[in-house]
Amino acid sequence: MLGKKLAQFLMRHYARFKPLFSWIAPETRSRIKIVMTRWVFKRLYGKSFSAKNSQTLPSFAAKPQGVNLIGLPRAIIGEGEFVRQTAKSLAKTNLDFGIYDHQLTATQGQVDDPLTSRIRSDNPFKVNIFHLKPDQLESSIVTLGKSFVEHRYNIGYWAWELSEFPSAWQAPLDFLDEVWCPSRFIQSAVKKKSSKPVLYMPVSIELETVEGFAREYFSLPPRAFIFLFAFDFKSYVYRKNPSACIEAFLKAFPRRDEAVNLVIKSMDGALYPLEFKKLLEEAKSDARIQWIDQAFSSDEMTGLMQSCDSFISLHRSEGIGLGLMQSMLLGKPVIATGYSGNTDFTLEDNSCLVKYDLIEVGEKEYPFAKGQVWADPDVDHAAWYMRKLVDDEGYRKSVAARGQSFISDQHNCSVIGESYLDRLRELGLI
Repeated sequence: MLGKKLAQFLMRHYARFKPLFSWIAPETRSRIKIVMTRWVFKRLYGKSFSAKNSQTLPSFAAKPQGVNLIGLPRAIIGEGEFVRQTAKSLAKTNLDFGIYDHQLTATQGQVDDPLTSRIRSDNPFKVNIFHLKPDQLESSIVTLGKSFVEHRYNIGYWAWELSEFPSAWQAPLDFLDEVWCPSRFIQSAVKKKSSKPVLYMPVSIELETVEGFAREYFSLPPRAFIFLFAFDFKSYVYRKNPSACIEAFLKAFPRRDEAVNLVIKSMDGALYPLEFKKLLEEAKSDARIQWIDQAFSSDEMTGLMQSCDSFISLHRSEGIGLGLMQSMLLGKPVIATGYSGNTDFTLEDNSCLVKYDLIEVGEKEYPFAKGQVWADPDVDHAAWYMRKLVDDEGYRKSVAARGQSFISDQHNCSVIGESYLDRLRELGLI
């Protein structure tokens, strides 16, 4: 009885304890969370609940048709945009859905008005789609209670950025009936560790052009050719690899009088002072490199992408690459490492794919790094592409047009929404 009361107390006050672990390395923090969550789960439920009995009578068939999206709909990070795009795709169908705001710690922004009415405090429909990584999923089940997932068809739909799925995250997969993967790269990683169906389910991207965010709004030079790279420090600076963008820019345009600029838009740099200071020192080597570190609204971010001429991402690995997709949709030619999740849509004819070598992931460069590899992009090749986009207008326009057409045709909300319906029909859930 004492153990059960302690477990309930820990879950009720979990958010208060989180800051105590902020100084611990992310992978260690994740492992502590997993151990604590499983201890709590055993005290609360014992062996009375698992995915194996989640569909006993009364079955999920008694629930109303529809989808519950569980995630961070207000977050101004990639995970939040992922939820919002899934919601926009479902809104194109005739299937009812609701959004449950999980309210994990994340920078919060303004939810798009059409989605506000969909946010609710329960999950009444027969299908749950969790936009939460497995360690978040397991703790959410403990926090929300087993009734949240019982008698429903539970689907995991998240991004993961390395080629091997963490063994530490394997147990939470037992609470799911299947996994949807937003890229084939993620599908390949999860499939090795899951006995459940693991499907490739592309994401949608739809953007409205915005007014009021011309170059002067961002203090950008009016006539320069501007390359843009954007990232969040919480997404791991070693993975996002902004240093390579700076190095490629300096190699491509060594003459300081050329009207070419590089804008690096980051967020949460203050949380990583050592890494941020080092990067700022690199950027200060050329006055044409402008650094913006602040949280932007979705309209501001769209406006910034509209104002620039090309998006560059010399990442080491990406689960999806939403910034690349958004820029392509806006008609911008993109330069990207030819590795990982973005290769589903950055193709040889619609983008500038940079060559790479595979290297080991450093011990402290990313969670669960042991034994993992990722890309080391060829900076000289990236510099060649940067130079070509500036000098060859015909090539630049051709690449941009093909990229925009591909994303518009293959990743619009109507097409993706119908793919969701097709799978749910196949399962007999609608």
